[in-house]
Amino acid sequence: MFACVKRLIIVAVSSGVVSWGVPRPLVAQATPDPQSAPAAQPVPAAQSATAAATAEANRQLQQLFDDYHQQYLILFPLEATNFGDPRYNDQLPIAISDDFLAKERQFYRQTLSRLQAIDIEAADDTPQLMAEVLKYELHRRLDRFQFAFERIPFNQFEGLPLTFAQLGSGTSSQPFKTPKDYDNWLRRVEAFEVWSQVAIDRFRQGMADNYVLPKVLVAKMVDQLLDSTLVNDDPAQT
Repeated sequence: MFACVKRLIIVAVSSGVVSWGVPRPLVAQATPDPQSAPAAQPVPAAQSATAAATAEANRQLQQLFDDYHQQYLILFPLEATNFGDPRYNDQLPIAISDDFLAKERQFYRQTLSRLQAIDIEAADDTPQLMAEVLKYELHRRLDRFQFAFERIPFNQFEGLPLTFAQLGSGTSSQPFKTPKDYDNWLRRVEAFEVWSQVAIDRFRQGMADNYVLPKVLVAKMVDQLLDSTLVNDDPAQT
């Protein structure tokens, strides 16, 4: 839930839904009479410096959120497809490979380093909260690397084989409206073949480490993978 909140916040920021500035009034306001208006008072230097620090912190956080969101979509193109962003509809990362895991970890570390270099306390309340959510999520994602979850690439509840079947059904977020859409999908199919071989190697690594799922769960996974709606010689039945 917390990760979903973070994602929604970042998407809102990157799409311009959320703004650090004060919203414009919905109803036009009368212009005050210059003669009756009180004379403007000089802004104290300390107050001016605080306002400048707040504006700078807001700007830096906004840039960080935007960069994080864009880099996240590049790293996880299936997420981009789910968001309705078609730029990476032909890409499928081998997210359980050593190379990808190293790239993913570096991405989180670099983002966390940038975040820690910003004076978050100087920012407004909303970006402060967003920064704290992002910091929590980055630490959570980095902590999971110590468990080497890639040794169980998927289970009976979730995993790329289930997601991939949904994407290819034509009723999910993967579009099938133009020839380019079909070409994009075929490229993902090619990458899925590579992912499947890496997944086999990862399961074998888990077996060697005695890091496996209970037998009763694996039996259900086999039944799922051999379901006639997924495995059938007649394409019209899949």
